[in-house]
Amino acid sequence: MINVNKKSSGGGKVLNITIEGDPTPQSRPRFRRIGKFVSTYDTLSKKKKELGEVIKSQIKMKPIESPITMMLTFHMPIPKSIKGIEENDVHVKRPDIDNLAKYVLDMLNGIAYKDDNQIFELNLLKTYSKRPRTEIIIIY
Repeated sequence: MINVNKKSSGGGKVLNITIEGDPTPQSRPRFRRIGKFVSTYDTLSKKKKELGEVIKSQIKMKPIESPITMMLTFHMPIPKSIKGIEENDVHVKRPDIDNLAKYVLDMLNGIAYKDDNQIFELNLLKTYSKRPRTEIIIIY
């Protein structure tokens, strides 16, 4: 489930996107040989495209063209096997936060904004939660 929320504040416009479910990290590229040629492919490209299309249908706006500040919060599931973890405790295990961010940035490229080179500030946070999700705040 995806929730999209647009609003304006004194400093500009804000786009909030919440993607319910376990946050997904960017996977490593895979290689395949076709005759004498070797090509690379992304195993998650189909999933990224499908999720991007759902977000695009809900945003209903042209991609942002101005500079962007983005905040990504990854709420990771609390494992049942580990005792003593509370809601909002920091998550310092795999997947790496940069791989989680790369997946989101690639997915939103061309949908929420023209290109990810427009992002001049990026804040990342990874915590535990009883309700796994990815929260995206874009200020433009």
